[in-house]
Amino acid sequence: MVEADIFDPGGVLGHSTVTERLDLTRPLALLQVSTLHHYTADVAAMMRGYLDVLPSGSYVVLSHLFDPEDPDLTPTARKLERVALGSAMGSGTFRTRAEIERIVEGWEIVPPGPDREPGLSLCAQWWPDGPLLRPLTTTEHFFGCVVARKP
Repeated sequence: MVEADIFDPGGVLGHSTVTERLDLTRPLALLQVSTLHHYTADVAAMMRGYLDVLPSGSYVVLSHLFDPEDPDLTPTARKLERVALGSAMGSGTFRTRAEIERIVEGWEIVPPGPDREPGLSLCAQWWPDGPLLRPLTTTEHFFGCVVARKP
């Protein structure tokens, strides 16, 4: 664990604790879970600072507040976004499928389940080896995730 701004890849990767303990010539896993929706600028450009440094065979796992672009769900997503932006945290940007998938552009997205195409999945539905065990709750429609591997 290092004390650094997670939205400053150069600062994180250049931190002495990171440079002393991680071998950036060997595949690693980068977890950006419930963090990226707090970044309001170009999240894909910021993440390039991490992804471009990681060697082939590395993985990235990310989850993000998700606008499903569904007429029945998007109004709720926008309402939740307004609540998040007005909360003490002051951030919580919902992004679309295309915006989230753009973060891992050029990487191989791992299929989220049997007989499913690679791409963004709802977190509750990401299960490569099994079926969905219960119906989704309302809020589960707004949390997307992607697992991708650098070729």
